[in-house]
Amino acid sequence: MSDIRIITGHTTRFNPDQTLRLLGCRSGSDAWDRTKKDVMERIPVLRRIIRPKGAFAMKEDEGKTWIYAMMTLGGAITAYTGRLREEGDAAAALLLNAMADSSLFSFEEELQQALRSFCREKGCGISRRYEIGTDLPLPWQQRAYDCLAARRTLGLTMTPDYMVVPEKSLSLVFSVSPDPEEFHAGHDCRQCAHRDCRLRQQPYGTETVVSASPAFQEYTCPAGQNLAVSLRGQGELPALCGGKGTCGRCGIQLVEGDLPVTPADRNFYSGEELKDGWRLACQAVPAAPVRVRLPVHREGQMTGLHQEKAAAAVRTSGDYGLAVDLGSTTIASSLVSLSDGTVLDSASAVNRQRTFGADVVSRIAAACDGQADELQKLAMDSIEEVLHKLLAPYPGMRQQLRRMTLAGNTTMEHLLMGWSCKGLGSWPFQPVSLGGVTLPAAELFGRVLPDSCMLTILPGFSTYVGADIASGLIACSMDQSDTNSLFLDLGTNGEMALGNGDGIFVASTAAGPALEGGQLRCGMSSVPGAICSVTWNKSGPVVRTIGDISPRGLCGTGVIEAMAGMVKHGIVDRHGTLREPWFTEGFPLAQGADGTPVVLTQRDIRQIQMAKSAIRAGISVLLKTAGLREDDVKTIWLAGGFGYYLKPEAAASMGLIPPSWAARTRAAGNTSLLGAVQALTDGRAVERMTSFIQKGREVVLGNTADFQSLYIQHMDFTDGTI
Repeated sequence: MSDIRIITGHTTRFNPDQTLRLLGCRSGSDAWDRTKKDVMERIPVLRRIIRPKGAFAMKEDEGKTWIYAMMTLGGAITAYTGRLREEGDAAAALLLNAMADSSLFSFEEELQQALRSFCREKGCGISRRYEIGTDLPLPWQQRAYDCLAARRTLGLTMTPDYMVVPEKSLSLVFSVSPDPEEFHAGHDCRQCAHRDCRLRQQPYGTETVVSASPAFQEYTCPAGQNLAVSLRGQGELPALCGGKGTCGRCGIQLVEGDLPVTPADRNFYSGEELKDGWRLACQAVPAAPVRVRLPVHREGQMTGLHQEKAAAAVRTSGDYGLAVDLGSTTIASSLVSLSDGTVLDSASAVNRQRTFGADVVSRIAAACDGQADELQKLAMDSIEEVLHKLLAPYPGMRQQLRRMTLAGNTTMEHLLMGWSCKGLGSWPFQPVSLGGVTLPAAELFGRVLPDSCMLTILPGFSTYVGADIASGLIACSMDQSDTNSLFLDLGTNGEMALGNGDGIFVASTAAGPALEGGQLRCGMSSVPGAICSVTWNKSGPVVRTIGDISPRGLCGTGVIEAMAGMVKHGIVDRHGTLREPWFTEGFPLAQGADGTPVVLTQRDIRQIQMAKSAIRAGISVLLKTAGLREDDVKTIWLAGGFGYYLKPEAAASMGLIPPSWAARTRAAGNTSLLGAVQALTDGRAVERMTSFIQKGREVVLGNTADFQSLYIQHMDFTDGTI
C-alpha cells in the first residue's frame, strides 16, 4: 500500500488582498475598500463551511520519481454558493467563490510545510512544481487520483473527462530531486513561464487560468458594460460580425453571476449549452459583476511569410528598413538591409482590430461611431507587437532603422493614420487620402522607432482597392508585362486586377471572411493546428495541419480543399446541400486532441458558396469589361496566405477560378509585403506603383448589369466547376 500522508487545514490562513485581486479590484480604489469590507465580514461564514484536506504520496512513474498531491475544500462551499445563486444573490456567490480560491492557495502553503518534513524524512528534495491542467495534461489527474486513493482519503470523485469533484480542489505533481537541499515546491512568479498564471498578482481585467481547463481564461467583468467591450483588451476575442450577434465567434461561458439568454444566444447554442452558461459576449450586458470563462485565442506566428533569413542578419552595421503589410486580419513585417536588399527576418501577428469585426465595413461603422481612436490604437499596438518580435533578436539595430514602408487596404491606412472614415462608408466613397505620403515614423509610433526613420504610406487605387493590391501588382511585375494576367487576392474582400503593362482593370467584391476560415464554426487563421490540406482516400478525408500537430480548426486552404473533395465525393450536392446523415451536425473532417470534431456545417457551406460565387462573378465581369476571353489570360497570380498552400486544381474544382486556369495559376505569396519590401530597396518602386495606378480603371461590380445574374449563375457546383 502506498505511504499516503494526510493533512488537514484546521486554521487555514486567509489572504483578503489576494481575494480582491481575484475579483479584479484595483488596489487603492473605492471598489477595493468597499469590497474588502464585505470580504472581512464573510470570513466567519467561509471558515464554517470549508473543510480543507489534502493528501500526498511518492511514486515511480515513467522512470522518474514524483510526489502526487491533491487538496480540497470540500463540497459545502460549492453547494452554499450554488444556493446563493439560486436565491438571486449572484454578487455574494461571486465573492465567496473568490474567497474560497484564496483559501485553497493558502492551504497549499501548509502542504509545502508538510512536504518539506516528508523530504527530510526521505532524504530527497523537490526540483519543480507542476499544476495539472496548466503545466501537465488533464489525464495526469487520473494518476494522482489513483495514487492517492482520493475517493477514500479525500472524498473526491472524477468525471470521465478528468474533472475533479468537488469543484474547489487542486491537483499538483512535484518532481523529486536526489538533492535534499533542493526544494522548489512553491509557485515562484519570477520564474513562472505562464505569464497568465492565476497566482500572479494582477490588476483589474487581467486574466487567470483555470487549473482544470488550460484552454480557457477567466475574467471578472463590471456591471452595465457590454462583455465584448469589457473583454476587448484582454487578448483575442474574435467578433467577426462587428458585434451584431451573427457570427457566433465571441462565445464565453458564465462562471459566476447572471446573464440572461438572448435570441442570438439561442441561434448558436443548444439548450444544454445555454444551461452550462454559454453566451455571446457581444450580446451580453450584465446587471451586476460577472465572472466569465473565455476560450484562449492565442494565434502565434502566422505562416506563409516572405522569409529569406540570411546569415547576414547577425551584422550590426549599416542602415536597415522595415516593410509592413497592414492586413485586416494579419499584420506582417520584414526587416531589410538597405545596403543590399537582403530580407533578414520576418514576423507577424493578428490585427487586434478584428474585435470590431472581420470586414472593413464594420470597422468603418465603428470609427464613425466615435471609436476611431481605439481602432487607431489597436492598429498601432498590433504593429508594435510585430516590430518587437522582429527586432528583439537584433539588439541595437532599432537605432539604425532609416526607412519604413507600409501597405494596407484604404480603410486600414485611414484607421492607422487617424483619417476620417466618414467618406469610406457611403456614396460617393471618397477617401481622405489614397496614401503616397511620407512622414517621420516617430509621429505615429513615438519612441518605438527612432527619429531618423521615415515612414511611407504606400498609394492605392481607390476606396476598396488599396495599396496592398497596388503593392502586389508591382511585386508580380504586372506593370512591366506584355501579356494579360489576373491578380487575385482572396481575403475578406476579394480584390482582383486584370490587364498588362499598358493598363489594368481593378475590382473588389465583398467575399466575406469564409474563405479565410472566418465565420465558420471551426474556422481559424493560418496558424499551427489549422487544417491547411485535405486529401481523400477510400476511408474519407486525410488532413494535414500547419505545424503537423493535432487539428484545431480550418484555415482558408483547408476550407477550399475540403469543399472541393466534398463536392467531388457527393457529400455535397450541386446546390450546396449536405447529404444525410451530415445535414444536421455537419461533416466531420478530423478530430482534435480533446476529441472535439472539426466539421463543415450546412451554414458554413452556404457562406463558402456565397464567397466563391462573388469572386467568380467578379472575374467574369472583369473579363467582359476588358473584352478578353478566359484563354487570353496567360498567368493567374494567387496572392495572400492562399498563395503558399492552395492547390490551383482545388480552387478550380470548387468554382473559384475557371477550370482551364488551374495549370496557369502561380503562387505569389504575401505580395503586399513583397511589394513593400521592393519599395524599400528599389528607388523606382513607388514611382512605378503611382504610374500604374494612373493607368488603372476601377470596375464597381455592384453597378454592373451582369454581376447579380453571374453571381446566381456561379452559386451552384455545376459540372463545369467540378
